[in-house]
Amino acid sequence: MKRILVTLYLVVTSLVSISQCTGDVTYTLSVPPNADNTYPPNTIVELCITMDGWLGNAQGSNWFEGFYIALGGGWQTVTPTLYPEDAEEATGTWIWATSTISDNGASAGTGFYFEGPTGPLDGNAGNDWGDSCPSENCVWSCCVELVAADGPSGLDLYIGVIPYSDGTMGSWGIQECTEVQEEIFVGSIGCTTCGCTDIAACNYDPAVCCDDGSCDYFSMSDITHNFVPCPDTTCTGSEVTYSVNGNETSIYDWHITGGGLVTTDQTSSCEIIWGNIPGTYSITVQEITEAGCEGELKTCDVVVVIPDIIFNTLKYYMCLNTAMDINATPVGGTWVSDQMNGNTFISTMPGTYYPSYVTNIYGCDISEEVEVVVKRKYEAPNIIYNSEFIDLCFNSYNQSYVADDLVNGTYAWFIDDVKQPSIDNVLNVEWYDTTRTYTVKVIAYDEIGCESEPKLISVATQACQRFFAPNSFTPNGDGTNDVFEVRGLSVYRPSLKIFNRWGVEVYTSSNLWWTGDSGGGYYCDNGVYNWTIEYRDKFGQNRQESGYVTLIR
Repeated sequence: MKRILVTLYLVVTSLVSISQCTGDVTYTLSVPPNADNTYPPNTIVELCITMDGWLGNAQGSNWFEGFYIALGGGWQTVTPTLYPEDAEEATGTWIWATSTISDNGASAGTGFYFEGPTGPLDGNAGNDWGDSCPSENCVWSCCVELVAADGPSGLDLYIGVIPYSDGTMGSWGIQECTEVQEEIFVGSIGCTTCGCTDIAACNYDPAVCCDDGSCDYFSMSDITHNFVPCPDTTCTGSEVTYSVNGNETSIYDWHITGGGLVTTDQTSSCEIIWGNIPGTYSITVQEITEAGCEGELKTCDVVVVIPDIIFNTLKYYMCLNTAMDINATPVGGTWVSDQMNGNTFISTMPGTYYPSYVTNIYGCDISEEVEVVVKRKYEAPNIIYNSEFIDLCFNSYNQSYVADDLVNGTYAWFIDDVKQPSIDNVLNVEWYDTTRTYTVKVIAYDEIGCESEPKLISVATQACQRFFAPNSFTPNGDGTNDVFEVRGLSVYRPSLKIFNRWGVEVYTSSNLWWTGDSGGGYYCDNGVYNWTIEYRDKFGQNRQESGYVTLIR
């Protein structure tokens, strides 16, 4: 608690009673208030009140009963320090009471009250006659110590006094006096400390109080960029506004160390155009008030970087009619291209494209482009092969097909749209002994999988005219294996001849079977026989087949 002790009493004002009974009332306050009628919190003030010229006896023995001291809520405590003394010919005691109620129902609060000669000393000043003053030259004085609350400014510190007569508060019962509250002080709790005493204070003024902020030390805010506190990171070549909060009437001295161009009119903000050299720079600013007070130097470290967008590569290759994601860092930017759908490039036409990626890095708009090459389909590779017609009686069943290796990649081979296992530029085929036409197709793929136009050829196979002939038969009439029969395809105008082991012709026929006879009426003997067939094929060519058969009876 702050205690202010003053021994010299100051008579602030003198109040002349306007009531019937009250005499002249004066008072003193040991500590004078501030010029604005305020006391700092916790201030201790001694109030002394004096009254003389009591007129109560002139109104029919209305003796003096008490001082009621009215106080505002800003006074924290009130303590009596000087009690009034008995007047002439009076017998009784002055007491201190926080509240009192008289026999006739009147009430009063904190103050000094008289306990008369007939009433007990019970603290009830309303059951006696009051303090009589027959000579009308009596003087009553009292003092109290007041302590202002330790509270915010504005709390009420009102002081008033009501001198009460016995007709109001005592046992006389006749009201011939009019009690009026006299205002001694009207004020409130003010600042903690009045008067700025430090010349370095921002707005130094010894006549003002501190609670209004005028005596605070320099309180300019830190440097911010878009309301974001330092440190800051920005990009080379950017134009950035930095600012502080301070007095509008002050001037602001901005500086930068290391580089950059500062533009300012000495207000609380400035614009800096950063150069093209990355690094760490420092911004400083100092506020200077109208009174010439210099504030605290504020500093902001700024890291200037070269903004960069990172791609997986700066050149992309794509196949026609495909889609590919192009990723960029930082994410969240926008691609600018008719071929882009979000982050996906869709290749519908061959050619070279330059989509650009737009984003913001450290508050700087930046755009970079990549190159996308959409490949057209390659020309179909040539196929090197022996012939488009294969006569399997004269040509090999195994054939090779070789594609021009133009892309140095992989290949896909198909026979009648059935994919073959070969992935290089050579296809080896073992043809079936059939007569039909096949379609051979090949597609080339480069290193990223772009394909060529397909190359197709037709391959016709001619089955070899092979015969089936049994190597034995039993012409004994039992209905089983009785006939030697030769079967073949596309056999025209055949001539079958049978020879015995000595090369003697034993049978001839234009049919392709033999029943084991000689054609002359007798049956041939058991044994091994040779046979030959001469015929023409479907192309009109003369052909011959031969073999042997065993006859068993």
